[in-house]
Amino acid sequence: MRAIFIAIACAAVFCGAAAAESENSLIRQGNSSYNAKAYDKAFEAYASVLGRDPKNTKAFYNAGDALYRLEQYDKAAQSYGAAAGDKKLKESALYNAGNAYYKQGQYDSAINSYKRALLLDHSDKDAKRNLEIALKHKNQSQQQQKDNKKNDKDQDKNNQQQQNNQDKNQNKDQQQKQDKQDNSGMSREDAERIMQMAREKEDATMSKRQATPRNNQPEPNQPEQDW
Repeated sequence: MRAIFIAIACAAVFCGAAAAESENSLIRQGNSSYNAKAYDKAFEAYASVLGRDPKNTKAFYNAGDALYRLEQYDKAAQSYGAAAGDKKLKESALYNAGNAYYKQGQYDSAINSYKRALLLDHSDKDAKRNLEIALKHKNQSQQQQKDNKKNDKDQDKNNQQQQNNQDKNQNKDQQQKQDKQDNSGMSREDAERIMQMAREKEDATMSKRQATPRNNQPEPNQPEQDW
């Protein structure tokens, strides 16, 4: 930022009006406060001038400097914009407005302000350097936005893949459950249980049959006796 303080010094013959003299005094007070780093008091002094003379471009410029130091960059840019109506202040006002826009991350507005300043002064090295920096950060910001979109897209893809896998597993479980049922709709466990009961009943029947000898079953021979 270029802090150019406009200290208006008027000879009594040119500044006969008491109001004008008071405005000049306020600007000097504002400059004094600014130099003392009392930026809030400096702004109050410049604002008082603008309250009396809303077209005072010098007060707008200095108010922009105070607002910039107070980190109120949006208002500082507006104040510099008003000061740019003065041909003598225009190039510096545009340059400072570019700085204020840059601080807000408004790279397009900053680039535009630096370019306009360079059109007025092609030898302004500071404006050239800051223009390059603003262009660089704009490109980085755009690349970051692209990367963020890509990451979001990849995340959505991963989420969809996870959902597909989950659906696939659910379908697999359902299919396995269905495979356990026979054609009658009976589960395999129920079928095996009934078959086991049938086998147990059949075993019991066989045991009963074996307990009753067949009629044609020959009696065993008596062992011979040794007399």
